[in-house]
Amino acid sequence: MNIYKHLQPEQYYIDLHDRITVDILRRLESAPFKKPKGDFSEEDAIRTVNAVNGMYLYFQKGDRYLKKKEDIAKWMEGDREKDKRVEQTEPFSGIMCPKCKKEMELVSKDLIETTSINSVLFLYDCKSCDNRRAFYENGEEYESKPDKCPKCDTDMIKSHKKTKSAITTLSTCPKCKHIDKYVYDLTEKEKEVDLNFEADRKRFCLSEEEGQEYIRALENMDRFKKVMDDIEERHKNKEVYDKVAKLKKLPIGEIKRIMIEVLEKDGYGDLQFDKPEMGRFVAVPFTAQDNKLDRSEYDSRHKLKKIIDTILADTNWRLMSDGISYRMGYVSGKIRGYEGEEELLKIV
Repeated sequence: MNIYKHLQPEQYYIDLHDRITVDILRRLESAPFKKPKGDFSEEDAIRTVNAVNGMYLYFQKGDRYLKKKEDIAKWMEGDREKDKRVEQTEPFSGIMCPKCKKEMELVSKDLIETTSINSVLFLYDCKSCDNRRAFYENGEEYESKPDKCPKCDTDMIKSHKKTKSAITTLSTCPKCKHIDKYVYDLTEKEKEVDLNFEADRKRFCLSEEEGQEYIRALENMDRFKKVMDDIEERHKNKEVYDKVAKLKKLPIGEIKRIMIEVLEKDGYGDLQFDKPEMGRFVAVPFTAQDNKLDRSEYDSRHKLKKIIDTILADTNWRLMSDGISYRMGYVSGKIRGYEGEEELLKIV
């Protein structure tokens, strides 16, 4: 029994991908010349267009290289699945010849894929009378439909005549006697050879080394773009970056000294700092005692918040969003330290 194998050696798919690449790049390279807009001399226009086209072709070659392994893997997996389907689809047994009533022999099975059909087809031969039948995997029998006469739309009758050099097929209309003739030449014809293919393959299909160089070029371009975007962003937001640059990046020891000095002037004493919470940010809890007995809870909290916000305004520290708590004359809160330009931009 003959079973067509869809899956081919990997080199078959490599050659196929390269042929498609060569065909695409040849058409792009041979595109008609279009003079760019602007006041260009003919020489400058040609030089400009060649430079642009050369760059465009380079990226097209690189893009084909990047897709190559993925495309080949997809093609091979598709053909592997086709072979698996054909192999696992069981043929029908007991198919009888309608002419001599003898059991027919399975001679081939293959996957038929058209716009309207996607099915495994089983072909049976009768060894006694050379009759032939075919069935789709759903059990439906294949029926060959006769050609229609182009003049009167009647079913044509076909006849074949074979010689050593050709097979001649005559399609005759039984009604209007119109005849169509088709001759299939059996003589070996020399296949048309693409003499420039290998040379163009080297020009258009990147080698592994050239492909890796292309990838590095893309990475460099991406880094360059990020640098340029950063420069542009800094230019647009110059005032913000200037403010970040002017922020005092102070250690916790200096913050403690300043807070103790300022808070004591406004009646807050015994400032104590707890162990820092070391996470993405450095958060430091603190407590103090409000020594002004006539100050209300509301005034105490809001006065302290205003003082600390003022102290920290030009530094890399901020009072956390929980604000200030008050309990029996004690006030408490947390300050947070920011590191790195990105975080400092946020607080500015």
